[in-house]
Amino acid sequence: MKKGLIFTHNNSDFDGIASAFILQKIFNAKVVMPERVEFQVEAFLHLYEYIFPFVKYDDISFEEIDFLVFADTSSPQRIGSFFGSLPKDRELEVYIFDHHSLGYFPPNFKIMRYPDTSVGSTVTLVWEEIKKMGVKYSEIEATLMLLGIYEDTGRLLYTSTTYRDANAVADLIQNGANLMVVSRFLESGMNPSQRQLLEFFLDNSSKEFYNGVEYVLTYAELDTEVEDAALVVHKLRDLIECENVFAVLKVKDTIHIIARGLGDYLNVRKVLERFGGGGHNEAAAATFRLKESFVEFLEKLRIAIQKECKPKVRVKDVMTSPVRVLSPETSVEEARKILLRYGHSGVPILKGDEIVGVLSRKDIDKATQHKLGQIEVQRIMSRNVITINQDASLDEAQKLMIEKEIGRLPVVNDKGKLIGLITRTDILRVWHGLNVKKTKEFSTKRVILDLNTRLDQKVKDCLKIISDVSDKLSLKSFLVGGCVRDLLLNIRSNDMDIVVEGDATKLAEEVNKYINGKFFSYEKFKTATIKDKDIKLDFASARTEFYNFPAAKPLVEYSDLHNDLYRRDFSINTLAVSLNGDSYGKMIDFFGGYEDLKIKRIRVLHPLSYVEDPTRVIRAIRFEFQLGFKIDKADEELIKNAMELKLFNVISFDVLKEELKLLFSLDCSPELIIMRMKELNVFKLIHPKILFSFNLAKLKEYFLCLKTEGYGCNLKEWWFLCILPIIYNILKSEDRFFRRKWRFTKKEVLYIEKIKNFLIKFSRRKSMNIMKDFELFEALEQIPNEIFCFLKILEEKPLSDYISWFEKNKDIFKPITKGEELSNRGDIKPALIGEILKNLKKERFLGHISTYEDEVNFVNDFINKKG
Repeated sequence: MKKGLIFTHNNSDFDGIASAFILQKIFNAKVVMPERVEFQVEAFLHLYEYIFPFVKYDDISFEEIDFLVFADTSSPQRIGSFFGSLPKDRELEVYIFDHHSLGYFPPNFKIMRYPDTSVGSTVTLVWEEIKKMGVKYSEIEATLMLLGIYEDTGRLLYTSTTYRDANAVADLIQNGANLMVVSRFLESGMNPSQRQLLEFFLDNSSKEFYNGVEYVLTYAELDTEVEDAALVVHKLRDLIECENVFAVLKVKDTIHIIARGLGDYLNVRKVLERFGGGGHNEAAAATFRLKESFVEFLEKLRIAIQKECKPKVRVKDVMTSPVRVLSPETSVEEARKILLRYGHSGVPILKGDEIVGVLSRKDIDKATQHKLGQIEVQRIMSRNVITINQDASLDEAQKLMIEKEIGRLPVVNDKGKLIGLITRTDILRVWHGLNVKKTKEFSTKRVILDLNTRLDQKVKDCLKIISDVSDKLSLKSFLVGGCVRDLLLNIRSNDMDIVVEGDATKLAEEVNKYINGKFFSYEKFKTATIKDKDIKLDFASARTEFYNFPAAKPLVEYSDLHNDLYRRDFSINTLAVSLNGDSYGKMIDFFGGYEDLKIKRIRVLHPLSYVEDPTRVIRAIRFEFQLGFKIDKADEELIKNAMELKLFNVISFDVLKEELKLLFSLDCSPELIIMRMKELNVFKLIHPKILFSFNLAKLKEYFLCLKTEGYGCNLKEWWFLCILPIIYNILKSEDRFFRRKWRFTKKEVLYIEKIKNFLIKFSRRKSMNIMKDFELFEALEQIPNEIFCFLKILEEKPLSDYISWFEKNKDIFKPITKGEELSNRGDIKPALIGEILKNLKKERFLGHISTYEDEVNFVNDFINKKG
């Protein structure tokens, strides 16, 4: 496969950077980081560096490059000093995605695609290409593309803007582009009068705080109006790095107020409504005649602003706490295991109460690469520790991360003691409205569940008891998982799972004093169960789990609700409902499960989920058929990738067997389930050498035969009959493996033996006249009906021909003489009746007898010979 590089121009803007990164979806190429990028682009890339990876010039090997892609530039000279290093001694294919005129290219550059100057943004050209190819993109990729188009078209206001740009914008917004993030990073050019106004605003600006909310109040006094003063305020807001700006322009005796904000903690519209203005929560304006002195008016405006300031989210509101720490004496290898166990990318190093260093995963990886796993972390940790106070704003945290080029900050209190950790991911979640925790247990995304209308009365009574006892014991309890999912889907259930932040056994014991049901406790696991007639209540202490290797059994330790839900399989099973009195019925949705429920999507919580527990693949398919949901496209790729990792040798076959039993116990078409398993490559979990050759029509024929014979999911061995078409080729050669690993029942072993014995006999005789082989006929006749249904769909010749012949002729060879008739004769011992009937069938099969008289004579001769 050809390899390439993607370049964009030096001092790159969002249009160039966005085009370059999205072009990776089309070409097998890596993006080369420009020597310089605009400030806002640099800030964006710092926050999203793990999503938009690039290579640096020093890491490039031009000998391996077959083609070049130029994004937002039609002149290779604009890529800076990189141009001088491009190969000149061999031909290179060049693809240009740009809306500027074509520049000079060296003779050895073979241009395969030329620029298109009929649009206002290069991103528009890239967007058109990926739409044509059906390439999908994420919400953050849509946001980056929108930044590029808005920047190069002046938010679609420049005269170079075309309908194609507008079409791209509409599609990007429809597919999740985040306008809040876009507005945060955009800048615009200004004319001389606007620049002069900006200078006045900068000189007169006053940054103030109220209720923890930061805002800027500034003013300018001019003799003439300024065109598009709102653009100046937008620029001012970026330069002073403040979310909320109130700019007052006094032109003679007329006042213009332009306000911009985020609307979260300071609603600028409500402020300006006090002055007869209006607009949106994030952008508003007011114009009126000045009645008092200008100084008095500014104070009046300040008071109005402060009345609308709401307490703001601070670092302490979103940080992780308590934070895991290591001692300086911890070995690098032990630190590696701990970071892997908890999914951390870094950890503070503490000596006593003092933070003496910070260790990142990159530090560990480098030390491991040099085989330094046994040295102490204090020898490789970073000692230049940058911390942030718990009361700092998220803007301060973001700015500090960008300035110091770090991804996490230890959070300290006023005494300098470590109390938590904040990462760039925490900040991104706030920006994108995800998982903002104002308290330890609740996300800001809440849906009130009316438990009174969705539950049976007896279940409601039990939950109310749990609520009261939880409050009495100062324990936090939650209804979680599948029962919450089913409640939201209006599926009735009396099987409730309760997670407790604290001692679940203690809570269950106290609850059962009121319910008086059958009580079971498992102190080792801090779980308990109460059964009361048709109601089952399962209690478990909140816990987290980790895997030492793929498909391993999880190791468990106690944690909080967030970590407990994070260990679960799919987002739709991570929903929780508070059972405590002050928040009873409030739904907690840390991982977007409610949205997935609404759009019927099955999605795991992290990319390694199917590797850690491959049986989740079977559960995902089960939920597809059980709930009518669909596995997310990204998850389908994760599943296929996981199936290539040879997890067969480490998977628990007991767990896999139980999951398969549950899957095929569904009241739906098993042939469709099997074809879905094939589509997702799931057969490799059962055995890596499976050769599946049946099409949907053959599977339908098989299951219709079973249904006609009266077999269905009520049969204990039904799951085995369902996977028989999958494992057939393995049973022929490795049935010992299956017996050992799968622990088949006696009847399932009988199925296997009957199939294998018949196949062995057939393979030894297929060169002979098998239609006259009574032993082979008898072996097939002894096959159970349910297994014969399977043999009928085999297409291996001459086996399939023999099966067809058998089905058509098997009744012809049944004796006319019945066992009852023989038992009524006084001259035949009962022990001989079975033998006589078998020999009668054999003689008819061989053609030696054909009539009833022939049978009577044969019986008489047989008796005489036996004496």
